[in-house]
Amino acid sequence: DNHGLILVNGRPLRDGMSGGFNNVIYTSFPIDVIDHIEIIRGPGSVLYGTNAYSGVINIITKRGTEDLSLSFSAQGGSFAFNQERAGLSGSAAALSFSANGEHTSTDGYRERSGYRSIGITTDLGWDSGGLITSSLSLSYEKLFFEMPGSLSKAEMEADPTQAKNNADEVNEQHVNIDLGITAGRDESSQLAMNLIYGLKFIQTDMISWLVYSDLALHTFGFTPKLTLAGEMFTTDNRFITGVDAYYDILNLDRFDEQARINKNLSFLVTKLALGFYLKDDLTVFDNLLLSAGARYDLALFKAETKLTAGTPIDDQKLHQAPVFDIGLVYGFGQRTRVYARYGTLFRYPFTDEQASLYGFPANAFYTDLEAEKGRNLEVGAEVGFAGLLTLKSNFFLLDMEDEIAWNSTNSRNENLDNTRHLGLEAGILFSPLDWLELSTDYTYTKTTFTQGDNKGKEVPMVPNHKISGLTAISLPAGLTVTFSGNYTGESFVGGDPDNSQEKLADYLLFDIFC
Repeated sequence: DNHGLILVNGRPLRDGMSGGFNNVIYTSFPIDVIDHIEIIRGPGSVLYGTNAYSGVINIITKRGTEDLSLSFSAQGGSFAFNQERAGLSGSAAALSFSANGEHTSTDGYRERSGYRSIGITTDLGWDSGGLITSSLSLSYEKLFFEMPGSLSKAEMEADPTQAKNNADEVNEQHVNIDLGITAGRDESSQLAMNLIYGLKFIQTDMISWLVYSDLALHTFGFTPKLTLAGEMFTTDNRFITGVDAYYDILNLDRFDEQARINKNLSFLVTKLALGFYLKDDLTVFDNLLLSAGARYDLALFKAETKLTAGTPIDDQKLHQAPVFDIGLVYGFGQRTRVYARYGTLFRYPFTDEQASLYGFPANAFYTDLEAEKGRNLEVGAEVGFAGLLTLKSNFFLLDMEDEIAWNSTNSRNENLDNTRHLGLEAGILFSPLDWLELSTDYTYTKTTFTQGDNKGKEVPMVPNHKISGLTAISLPAGLTVTFSGNYTGESFVGGDPDNSQEKLADYLLFDIFC
C-alpha cells in the first residue's frame, strides 16, 4: 500500500519506487527478528513525512538477550512451500547483538509463479550506562520471482493457474545499513541521530516484451531528532523537533539481449527530499491531552538522459508540502477515552512515477504529475470494562486532491479528480479467560469522486465493507492456536472510474495458525 508507512524501530523504511514500496517487509524480512509491532492509526505526515496518511506501522526488533540464545524453526505447505528461520542473540558487558536469517521458497499456485528469498539481519548495540548509546543495523535480502502475467476473466474461469508469460522473471538484491547514535540519559531529554544507506538492485528479464533492464537505487538518509519532556507551567509537556534528509539516486540501463552486451538506453533520476517538523503534546489536566504539530517538506526530482535513441527526458520538478495536525484526547479513568483530530497530509510521487523509464508507452518525465494532498478529520471513543471487554469506534472523513493512479488508457500515472473517503469503524475485544481472547472489527468506507466527469461515482478498488474476526487460545508449553477470518466486500475494478463494468466479487478468507 503506497499510502501506509512502515517504520523499523521508529525510523521510516523508505523505498523510492512504487513497485517496490515496503516490498522487503512483505517478502524477505525475517519475522523472528520482530519483538512487537505498534500500529499508529490515521495520518502521520507531520512526524513521518510522505506516505504516512492511512496509518503507520512501527516494527520493533529484538535486541540482544542477556544470555546467549539460539532458535530455529521450519514450516512447509502446499505448492512446495517451505520456510526455515534461525536466530542468535546475546550480550557481553556493554555490547549486545542479534542475528537472524530466513529462507522462503514456493512454486506458487499458478504456473510460473515461483518465488525464492533469503533474508539476513544483524543488530549490534552498545550501552555503557552513560549518556551515549549506539546501534548498528545491517540487512541483506535476495529475491527471485517469476511473473506469469495477467489473465482475463474468461481465462481465469477456464484455468486460473495458467501462465501467459513463459519466461518473464526478476532477480533483486537489497542492502540496508542504519547507524544510530543517541545522547541522553532517558527519553525525557534525548538527541537521536541516524545515518542511513540503502541499495536496491533489480534485474528484470521481460522476455515477452523483449525488455532487459538493470536498475540500481541508492538511498542516503540523515535524520536527527530532539525530544524534550518535562513539566511546563505545572503540567506535563513533550516537545519533538527534527529534520529528515534523504537523497535517492536511481540508475536504469536497458539492453538489447538477456546477456546484457549491447546497452540501448540509460537514465539517471535523483530525488532530494528535506523535511523540518515540530510537535508538542501538552497535558492540560490529568485527563486531557492536547497536541499540535507542523511540518514543511520539499522534494526536488531531476532526470538526466545518459543514452537513448529516442526523446531525452531531461527535466526537473519541485514539490512542496506544508502540513499540520491538531488533536485532543480526554480520558475517563483508566480504560475509557474519547478523541478528536484534524490535520493535513501528503504523498510525493515515487521516483518511477514522476519519471516513466520502462518505455510503456514511451519514456517521459511528467512535470504535470503533482503530489497527493489531503485533509483528515477523525473522532472516536474507546471504552473498557474491568479488563475483560473493550469497545471501540471511530468516524473519519478524508478529502483528497491529486491522488496518483495508473491510467491504462494512455499507459501513464496521472492525478485523479478530487475524492472523499467517508468511513466508520467499530470493534470489540473480549478476554473472558486468561487463555482465551476474542475480537472482531467492522469497517464501512464510501469513497467517491467529488469533481470531474465521474462526480458521485465510487473510486475503484475500494470495498464498502470489511469484517475481521479472531480467536486466540493459549495452550500449555507456550503454544497458541489462532483462528481468524476476513471478509472483503465487492468493489469496482481498477480502471473503471465511471462504474460501468462488472464489480469484483466479495470473498472470505480463513486462517488457522499454531
